[in-house]
Amino acid sequence: MKSRLVTLYINYLLGSYSKEEFLEMKALIRNVDNRELEEMMHNAWSDEMPFPSMAEPTKTRLKSNILTAVSFADGKRRKKTNWWAVAAVALILLFSGQSLFYWVRSPEKEESPVIVNIDKGQKAVIKLPDNSDVHLNAETRLAYDLNNRKQRHVTLSGEAYFEVEKNEERPFIVDMGEVQIWVVGTSFNAKTYNDEEYIYASLVDGSIKLTSKYFEGFQYLSPKEQFVFSKKDGSFRIIPFDNLQELGWMEDRLTFSSEPLHKIITRIERWYGVNIDLQCPEIKDDLMSGAFLGEELIDVLEAVKIQYNVDYTVKGKNVVISINK
Repeated sequence: MKSRLVTLYINYLLGSYSKEEFLEMKALIRNVDNRELEEMMHNAWSDEMPFPSMAEPTKTRLKSNILTAVSFADGKRRKKTNWWAVAAVALILLFSGQSLFYWVRSPEKEESPVIVNIDKGQKAVIKLPDNSDVHLNAETRLAYDLNNRKQRHVTLSGEAYFEVEKNEERPFIVDMGEVQIWVVGTSFNAKTYNDEEYIYASLVDGSIKLTSKYFEGFQYLSPKEQFVFSKKDGSFRIIPFDNLQELGWMEDRLTFSSEPLHKIITRIERWYGVNIDLQCPEIKDDLMSGAFLGEELIDVLEAVKIQYNVDYTVKGKNVVISINK
C-alpha cells in the first residue's frame, strides 16, 4: 500500500495525475498515521526529483516565510529540501475525518494570500505558517496573508477555533468583516456565516480585544466570555457561554438549545452537506433543543419527525420534510 501511495504522491508533485488517482491517494492516506505520512512526504521531496530550479533569493524567502508540513517529533529536518516542490504543490496539509486538502501557492503568484475552502459536510484542522493551529468547521473560508511582516492577518467567513502561537511582535488579527479580533497568543472560537445575523467570538483562555467601525476603541474579553455582534444594527453584548454548546462541533457534537427550526435546518444542511426543503412553514419558527454526538443524518431527521409529527424523504443530497399525512 505504501509503495502505491508514494507513487501516487510523486505523480501529484509532478502534476501527472488523474482525478481517479487523486481520490485513490486520499483513500490510502486515511490508513496512514501522521508520522508515516510526514516521513513519506519528506522522502518524496528529495533533490533527485526532476523539479525546475529556483533562484536562491526566492528559496531563502520561502524558507523563512513558509511552514512546510514536514515536522518531526525529534525536531530533525533534512539538510537539503526542494523548496520549489514545497512552494508549488503542498505547503500546508489540511486533514479532516474524510478529506485531505492542500493549500497551493504558485511561484508565479507569490503575493497572493493562501486560501482554503471547506465545503458543507466537512471539517479540517490546519497549521498556519506561524505555527498556529486552526480547526475549521463546515462551509468555512480562511485566507492567510503570507506577505505581511508586521502582522499575522487572516480573513474568516464561517467558523473556526484558533490556537494562536504567541508572538508579541506580530499580533494575530482575524478579520470577520464588520468585526476584527486582535490577539497575541490565545485560544478562541470565531463564527461569522454570511447567512446569519450575528458574529460570535468566544474566548477559552488568554485574552482578546475586538474592534469595529461600529464602536469606539476596543472591547476586551476574559476567558469564558462571548462577544455577540449584530450585523443588522451594529449592537453588541458580552455574555458567558457554554463550552459544549459553542465548541462541541470540534468533537463532532451537533448541539442546539431552544433554536427556531429554520435555523436548525440551516445548521443540519451545513453539518451533513445536504439540501433540505421544509414544506411545512407553519413550524419553521418553533423552538427545538437537541444534542447529537457523531450521529448520522437519519438520526437527526428522526428526532425532527418525532418532535413535529412530520415525515421526510432522502434522495442523495436532497431532503424533503413535509406534513405527516
